[in-house]
Formats: sequence, C-alpha cells, structure tokens
Amino acid sequence: MISPIKDLRHNTKSLSILKEIIPAGSNVESFLLFAGDVEINLAESERIVIAHTNRYVIYDFWKTLFDDSRSLAQSIEYLYPFKTEEVFRVFQNNYHKEKSPLMRAALFFLLNRCSSNGMISSGVLEQKNYNPLALNYIRRFKQINFDVAYDYSLSIEHSLNRTSAQTDFIFLPVGKFSYNLLSEGINRGPEETTIVHKKLKNIVDNISTKTILNYQYHPGVLKLFKDYESITMLDEYGKETTNKENAKEILIANFRTS
Repeated sequence: MISPIKDLRHNTKSLSILKEIIPAGSNVESFLLFAGDVEINLAESERIVIAHTNRYVIYDFWKTLFDDSRSLAQSIEYLYPFKTEEVFRVFQNNYHKEKSPLMRAALFFLLNRCSSNGMISSGVLEQKNYNPLALNYIRRFKQINFDVAYDYSLSIEHSLNRTSAQTDFIFLPVGKFSYNLLSEGINRGPEETTIVHKKLKNIVDNISTKTILNYQYHPGVLKLFKDYESITMLDEYGKETTNKENAKEILIANFRTS
C-alpha cells in the first residue's frame, strides 16, 4: 500500500532487505514516523508494526486517517486549491493551531503534497504532487497490522526505553545524516525532529532489543558506526553493494543480520 504522505527527504528502497532481516510474524516498533512507507509495507507483509512519533501533528494526521478517512478526504477537497502563495504560507505557519483535528489533518496532507520540499511548514507552493490519485490514497487506505503511538516526551531516548517487552525489532528511519554543527537556533516546524546522531548512536549501543537504523549514505555514518559489524550499503535500487560510489542508503543493526 502507498502512503498518502510524500517524504521527499528520504525515498528509501530498503524494504526488500528489511523483510529479509525481519521475519514475518515479528513485532516491530518504529520511531520518527512521518510518511510511514516502510512501516506500512512491513505491516502488510505480516509484521505487526507500531509507529511512534513525539510530534502531535503527525500522530494527529494518522489517527484521523484511521478513524475517518471519508471525512478527511471531503475536508481536503474543500480546502483545495490554495488560492494564492500567501494563503499557502499562512497555512504553513498556522495549520497546527486549527481547533478541528480534521482540519489539521487535511492541511497536513495538502501542505505536504503542495510543498516543493515535501515538508509541512516550509517549501514554496508547488502543486504537481497533488492530483486525484493522491486523494485516492486517503480514500482507499486500510489499516492492516499497523498502528501509531504518540510519545509525550520530546526525548527519543525516553521513548526508546519504553518499548514493549514483546517487541522483536526496533526500526529507526533516520534519513539524512549531519554533524549537527549548525543545528542550534534553527527554526523548525512542529512536524520536525532534530536528531543528534552521536547521542542516537550511544542510545542504540545500550539497547538490548534488535535495532535497525536506516540512513541515507554519508561517510560520516560509516565513521560513527565503525564498531558495528552489521552495516549494509544499498544502491539506488535497494540492492546490496560494497562500492561506496554506488551507495545511496545504509542499514545498520546492533545484531548479526547474516
């Protein structure tokens, strides 16, 4: 099943390899939920997936989709199209302040689809990713083996430490790596999460549950996790590669995957 949300930051091709690592019937808890493409498809492939987020606007969208997709689609049709770029910018700045969960969820979807960078609170108006097919992803979405959880703590460490005893795997779709040199003082939207990668690595070091991280390829990731045995590079088609020049993604596990 295709997610209604587009993640233009990290178009992962890791699903096939992840299904080899994570057996059918496994209980998976993922974190950093946004588009949820991998989580949805793992769930459809007979894994039980709970996707966590500590951003209420993301949880808001998914719960509204689960509970009343028909009304959500109607609200989206009511709001579209944005009349001007200025109206679009006003919604970017204020969508999370809407009193109605239905309106918040509808705007979350539309802003994602109509933003040049696929984010909700940033990007310029670019409506090519919105079409009738995109709305069908809302109407036809079926919740299969997939649920979402809202973590009240802003600390991912706190969230990860509260995983269920029945959890077989933790999945972290981290995406882009950075050295966090300029992260202080940057204004971020209510849907965005800042990851301090060294801290995340330290957290994973101390997790006993089998944990898999999915990054875009970056030499800094290889350096940071150099003490891990299970590092798999993937090319643009999601195939394993040993050639760094062809690598587009990296899967890192705190356990032996083969």
